[in-house]
Amino acid sequence: LILLFQFVSFSLLILLFQFVSCSHLMLLFQFVSCSNLALLFHVVSLLILLFQFVSCSLLILLFHFVSCSYLALLFHVVCKFLLILLLQFVSFSLLILLFQFVSCSLLILLFHFVRCSHLALLFHVVCKFLLILLLQFVSCSLLILLFQFVSCSHLMLLLQFVSCSLLILLFQFLILLILLFQFVSCSLLMLLFQFVSCSLLILLFHFVSCSHLALLYHVVCKFLLILLLQFVSCSLLILLFQFVSCSLLILLFLVVIDQ
Repeated sequence: LILLFQFVSFSLLILLFQFVSCSHLMLLFQFVSCSNLALLFHVVSLLILLFQFVSCSLLILLFHFVSCSYLALLFHVVCKFLLILLLQFVSFSLLILLFQFVSCSLLILLFHFVRCSHLALLFHVVCKFLLILLLQFVSCSLLILLFQFVSCSHLMLLLQFVSCSLLILLFQFLILLILLFQFVSCSLLMLLFQFVSCSLLILLFHFVSCSHLALLYHVVCKFLLILLLQFVSCSLLILLFQFVSCSLLILLFLVVIDQ
């Protein structure tokens, strides 16, 4: 029942994030200053994280009253790991939205005040390169800090209660590899799409002198990029959730056999 509850709540969270992010992007690409909607999206994300933390804490207390310390500890680690993944997904989505909003706003202002297409394109490429570097640094730093916090606090507690240290180290190594794969795949997709979109935009500026058509093409490419990133991140999260649940069930089975 608890695994079913976790799976259903996680699926509903994914659907909720899809709905909120798509609604936010639809308004954002209409170039409306929707600061209230951005604040609402942030509050909803924090409320979801708070709900996850409270529900996990109550279920952990329930497990403690049933006197299943091993199961409670394993469930605690699973909930914390899923919470970190959710936090990473939210922060990455907010960074992408911020990146999209800043780049589109600067490009619109540049088209309004500067009529030189070559200067506008050069400014656009420089801003994109700097923002991509900033996004890479922030996401990598957050990922390292979150993994340090999870591995140092919860896995050390798990090592104190369970004697199979090699299995825990293997599990930690697998988590690191999965997180690294997710980060690298998303980063490479972003860089590849940025390179292709900038190259096509350069060709468009060379053959078409209409700034409105170029701006429309830019918006379409950005929207497709967001949809692609949403699909990839959700697919990886679902696969990761299935892998973690199966791995923890195997680990729980081994602990029960040892007992």
